[in-house]
Amino acid sequence: MTIPGQPREKHRIGMRRREFLGTSATVALGAFLPGLVGAGCAGSTPRRRPFLYVSAAEGGPSVPVAVLREQVTSGHHKVLWDTIRRQADADATAELLLPDSPVPGRTPATIEQRNLDFYICDAVGQRMRRLALAHLVTGDQAYVAPAVAQLDVILDHERWPDWIDQAHVQFGHPAGLRTGMLSYDAGLTYDWLFESLTSEERTRIATGVDRRGIDPFRISIRQDPWWMRDLNNWTTTIVGGVAVAAMAMHDDIDDTDAIVDLAVATFERYLDIYGPEGEFNESPAYANATVRPVEFRQRCRTLLRRRVDLNQLPDQRWPFERTL
Repeated sequence: MTIPGQPREKHRIGMRRREFLGTSATVALGAFLPGLVGAGCAGSTPRRRPFLYVSAAEGGPSVPVAVLREQVTSGHHKVLWDTIRRQADADATAELLLPDSPVPGRTPATIEQRNLDFYICDAVGQRMRRLALAHLVTGDQAYVAPAVAQLDVILDHERWPDWIDQAHVQFGHPAGLRTGMLSYDAGLTYDWLFESLTSEERTRIATGVDRRGIDPFRISIRQDPWWMRDLNNWTTTIVGGVAVAAMAMHDDIDDTDAIVDLAVATFERYLDIYGPEGEFNESPAYANATVRPVEFRQRCRTLLRRRVDLNQLPDQRWPFERTL
């Protein structure tokens, strides 16, 4: 496949535009991939699960599951974990979240219209990830079924509409912010639950995410969407979110290496929007969007076939890597 691509609603106001490195994906990818992807960011070697953020194996860039389980028994880790565990316990018996569920932050009109606004997508994503993490840490199978049930809901077109906010349909692309958000959450949930899923569940989930998240992204990229040229939090949310789904399902669906490679090149270009003192091209309300390149880099590190000397990367980008 040849691939040439939170939100801010008024995305073009006061924003410095960034253009493609060239007129095709090949040019854009070629400027960066030899430094990182050539060293093996994508790749198709099957991996032990999980491998995103936490790892089944020792000695890699991610925290081993065994270490995570030990960390949550004391100190600040325990304080955080106790809160997550209580929330996951509540999630396990709660009603499934649907497009008209009244979660905090939603307006009556949004609920009535069953629109996929930020709040419902954020709520459903956090629920799936909490349940998956609770299972990963405790080994308790009681968290698996409710996580899969909620995942099945967002993959069911009858119960959950297209993964796009109604306000963003005007741009004419089937992928939008909600596509990136839900793809990210589905990818992490899949990776963290993988060893406890049946073969049928794995196939159903991977196929569903491909259909509902990754394929709309493929179509949008062929349309040359504005968020691949005007680089902002739309870019990082959509490209980064779909890429994590591609990472999680790299053994199960097609074109995942191409999607991850595209994301690496896109994030490389995206870093150009920062000034020499860390200036950002969006308002303070979107300052939290700066965490997304860091998150993406950490996820990508888990896919490296071999360790890369960071000082040898083009232009010595990804300076925050040294703090991870």
